[in-house]
Amino acid sequence: MKVENEKEEFAYYLQGKYSKSKRHSGGESRWVYFHRALLERFEDYYIKERPKCPTNTFFVNTSPTQKGTPISKSRPSKAFKNARDAVMRKQRDGQLPFEGQLLEKNHTHHILRHSFGTDKFYEYAQKNGILFDDVSPTSQPYLTVAALLGHSASHRSAPTTTASYIRSCHIKERFEHGQQ
Repeated sequence: MKVENEKEEFAYYLQGKYSKSKRHSGGESRWVYFHRALLERFEDYYIKERPKCPTNTFFVNTSPTQKGTPISKSRPSKAFKNARDAVMRKQRDGQLPFEGQLLEKNHTHHILRHSFGTDKFYEYAQKNGILFDDVSPTSQPYLTVAALLGHSASHRSAPTTTASYIRSCHIKERFEHGQQ
């Protein structure tokens, strides 16, 4: 980041042993993209908040009984649930401006991943002047979103997987044009 101070997005190659798979034995290796602001926040956490410890894990516990040990695999899901519930309370109490769809109790971080895929696909199709119904698995918007989501273009199930992430464009378009 310090060398490329104008760059806003950085790519990191995540080895398969650290990615999701059906049997928890490791998935496919993939590129993960980070925005500068997130990397700056990671750096701030590492320097100012993360306890000094011998473990090579980035996120560690800070409680007195588990200080310096790796967080559990369920910890990010619990943190998401707590953040979602706090946002939903603010939504209910009118403390947030209404600018889009509202979070709901059944929303998970994976649903937000689908929303991200849909938003990016919609954005790239519009930017390229292509109707999203006319986009094929070999078109630039489709391939770009597949890459952002870590879906391998060479894997035969990639088009189906990517399609499942971009299934809500019609809903998004109606919403964008005020036709909820």
